[in-house]
Amino acid sequence: MDMEVTSLDGGLTRIRLQGRLDAQGTDSIGVRFSAAAAMAPCRVVVDLSGVDFIASLGMRLLISSARNAKAKLGVMVLYGATELVQDVLEQMAIDQIMPIVSTEALAQEQARAPD
Repeated sequence: MDMEVTSLDGGLTRIRLQGRLDAQGTDSIGVRFSAAAAMAPCRVVVDLSGVDFIASLGMRLLISSARNAKAKLGVMVLYGATELVQDVLEQMAIDQIMPIVSTEALAQEQARAPD
């Protein structure tokens, strides 16, 4: 699993993921992902377009990071999921915990929206 963190205008952080978010992939990025998602002001957009598989450990990482951001009055927005990953996220009702949108522009808009 590869991970790239970029600071964007307006206090946003973009995290791009590439690979399988299975047990091994989650273990390889877990600490770095959690740290990047917790950076003030905790307005994070996560690019899932390069993720071709997500398992329960990967979902747990996303959920715990989104909850940590929310506890700091921030937000984490997922975008660009492939059809397979999107189906899994929808089945697990992840959209009840954090926004899931199709494009980076929509994700940035959601992340910048006032609470």
